[in-house]
Amino acid sequence: MASTDESNKEKLKNWLIELVSFFREEFEKLSPKEREVAFGSLSNLSEPCQFLVIWAKDPEFQIVFIVRSNNLEDKLIEIYGPIENYKLIEFIENEVLKSRIVEIIGKEKVEASLVTALRNIRSLFDPLMGTPKSLFGSRWRISTNTPFDTPYSVCWIVKGNLQDFNIKELVAHFIEEIKFAAKPSPPPSPPSPPIAEKIILKGFGTYVYPPIWIGKNLQSISFKEKVMGGSFLANLEKDRIIETYKNRPLVIRKDGYIAIGETNKGRLRSFLTR
Repeated sequence: MASTDESNKEKLKNWLIELVSFFREEFEKLSPKEREVAFGSLSNLSEPCQFLVIWAKDPEFQIVFIVRSNNLEDKLIEIYGPIENYKLIEFIENEVLKSRIVEIIGKEKVEASLVTALRNIRSLFDPLMGTPKSLFGSRWRISTNTPFDTPYSVCWIVKGNLQDFNIKELVAHFIEEIKFAAKPSPPPSPPSPPIAEKIILKGFGTYVYPPIWIGKNLQSISFKEKVMGGSFLANLEKDRIIETYKNRPLVIRKDGYIAIGETNKGRLRSFLTR
């Protein structure tokens, strides 16, 4: 089994090197302005570029960290896994968080991104939808190179396996994103007449990002608690705070989930910004 895993990791590493090489070929064809815009892209694989991949199985997904650091060798690739899902959290704590790439990005930033990624992944797999098809989930920036001693870094969620994607098609998509971002913004359109909003919810809720924990010192919370949301499933009553805010019911879970009983988005925004 170990030799099979090493072979699979080597195949993925070669796939990533091929992805980077083809991206850079196409990147060189861009105009100077487009290349400048690409600096802030979620898919910029120009030099220098490093990868950290966390590879889970049963079901299969990958969390990909991309960092552009001058303090690491170009095309450095670290692959952790494939590892069964039930072992994943301990594996991340004991192995992944000790990585050189994690140290360069910042452990707290990586943990926050992993909590967000794993919460999202839990919503991507629906057993009623049949055999899952590989697809990209969310992508986001972790660090924007400010201050300048912090390297630019992003996180990708991949449901399935990166190797299921066609490299040329993927690069074409990345290059299109860069070209689109480089286009001048169109003049603002005149405001549309108001449209009656169809209310289908009794309120709105969201997790806070970066992830927070209410009622505990963040340093005392384990990575597993951050991901799993503590004892929420086992102890609903003790894990939530019920209050009112501007005469609206407000529910706050200790894992950072906040819900408010306001069905109108416009009023909700005005409440939160006053």
